[in-house]
Amino acid sequence: MNNVIIVRYGELFLKSEPVLKKFEKTLIENIKIGLKKEKIKFKILRKRGRIFVETSQIKRSSSVLKRIFGVVSFSPCFNIKSSEIKKIQIFVKKNYKKWIGKNQKFAVRAKRVGRHSYTSQKLAKLIGDVVDRKVDLSNPDAMVVKRRIHKKKGKWWQVPKDIEDISKLKNFTKALVDKGYKNSEVRKILGLNYVRLFGKAWF
Repeated sequence: MNNVIIVRYGELFLKSEPVLKKFEKTLIENIKIGLKKEKIKFKILRKRGRIFVETSQIKRSSSVLKRIFGVVSFSPCFNIKSSEIKKIQIFVKKNYKKWIGKNQKFAVRAKRVGRHSYTSQKLAKLIGDVVDRKVDLSNPDAMVVKRRIHKKKGKWWQVPKDIEDISKLKNFTKALVDKGYKNSEVRKILGLNYVRLFGKAWF
């Protein structure tokens, strides 16, 4: 299992491919400089619209990323490298107390990719079964998001169909609503989480 930080950047999506590559290269170099300055061991992978930073020093790396101009948001996550229910449950049971406070409510959002012996709904339920916290599907304090992504040809993710670039963002919003996400959750995903991040980073 690797610790990974998914780094997102914004308006670069609107640039032409040559300009995009130049901006991405500059941004990645700035990230490397910041991490090396703090003597953090890391590996960087790139995919259009996202930068993946593999490191075991998540907190220190996050502090660096907050200061990098051009980074819109970032999310520490884990690459479990397994689709086996038992292994996923063991991992969540071992770590959920770090993510969800004792008095907080939670919800699980799971998305299965590829063929498996379970549905997305069943996966969400089985993950929730090992979390000893109160469930609130409408307005949770924390969400455990599990997405099974296959590593293909050295790539850690694939661009979802119908949202290949920023011009098709409305399709993403529609998909969230169709999947049952509440309006409050959609607002957080599309912008309020960024506002919270900016408030912590800049003020």
